[in-house]
Amino acid sequence: MNTGGVAREGAQGWRWLGWLSLPAVSFGLLWASGAVHRTGSPARDVLALLVPDLTDGESGPVRQAATLTLVLATTLLSYLVLHAVRGGRRGRRFLLLWAGAGVAALVVAGAIELGRLSAAAGPASGRATASAVAAVASVAVPWTLTAGLAAAAVTVWLAPPQPRATAGAPRYARSGVAATLLLATIWSAGSLARAAAVSSVSEDPAPAVERPTAAASVPSSDPSDPPLPRNARPDRAFAGRCKESAIRVTYQGMDAAAGGRYALIAAVNDGDEPCVLKGFPDVAFADLLGNNVRVKLSRGGGWDGQDAAAKPVRLAPGAVAHAELSWRADAGAYDREVNTILVAGWAGAERTGYGGHFQVKNGTAVRTSPWLAGEV
Repeated sequence: MNTGGVAREGAQGWRWLGWLSLPAVSFGLLWASGAVHRTGSPARDVLALLVPDLTDGESGPVRQAATLTLVLATTLLSYLVLHAVRGGRRGRRFLLLWAGAGVAALVVAGAIELGRLSAAAGPASGRATASAVAAVASVAVPWTLTAGLAAAAVTVWLAPPQPRATAGAPRYARSGVAATLLLATIWSAGSLARAAAVSSVSEDPAPAVERPTAAASVPSSDPSDPPLPRNARPDRAFAGRCKESAIRVTYQGMDAAAGGRYALIAAVNDGDEPCVLKGFPDVAFADLLGNNVRVKLSRGGGWDGQDAAAKPVRLAPGAVAHAELSWRADAGAYDREVNTILVAGWAGAERTGYGGHFQVKNGTAVRTSPWLAGEV
């Protein structure tokens, strides 16, 4: 009895199972992330950390194209890894499969952002490009650390070590399969970029610049969790700081490009004496019902993405300072509508609300620059 032939046939069958497990698990986790994103459960934000949404809240043709691209990319990478690493090197195989899952995530997220960037009017600016790169990292890295890790672990478990002496298909046949998968992945990624471009245009049919309304709309009923009128953690006062009654802080509008949002805040010295403004503005958001939307506010640089230290800005009577906000429009159709931004000159000053359409949700990373001299 030819036991070696039976063993080879069995190993070959297990290898095919290994090839299919990485794309199968990736497909299942991508589907699960969409289900988590659509649920109205209070635990959605926690579940989203465990199963991040690789498509950044997209649906319809974009999600379908992203699914196909992810399946093709993971199939290609799994095929290459499981052919290249045989024998008992499970640890090496796992690391390569995990890296492959990360590459597949970068392909999907990169194609989506490339489509959004191409749909923006005019040539891509430095801030739009930086925002797109940050967006790719913000979805691909969490996906790799959670979903990619799980998919690689399952693949290694389902694909036992292969004997090095196993006779496989001819080299030219394996190369042909790999080339076919590569071309199919490139075609699918291109289709994904085109779908993302169409989706980006349809989501933002209005002019790129949004002008603020005079005041935020009043909710029809009392909110159950409204933002505080003043930040509970006030900034430390300093000599010469502008009096709260002398500073008028306003929301000046928002620009949209390649999935990013760029808002401008202005501060005018309405007093009779010069004063100093230093530090960062205070920002909060509220939804349509007037309830607090807890974004992750970080202090750093402006629209160019570079860090900027807070420096004193001396304001003569009537002089203006400005601050720049930026974030990813990561709120989807199933998230609460956010229509109010509340701003103040510093944490602890009284906030003033302005209306608009802000695609943020709980956990959205909002970056604010320090106060800068002059108008934009």
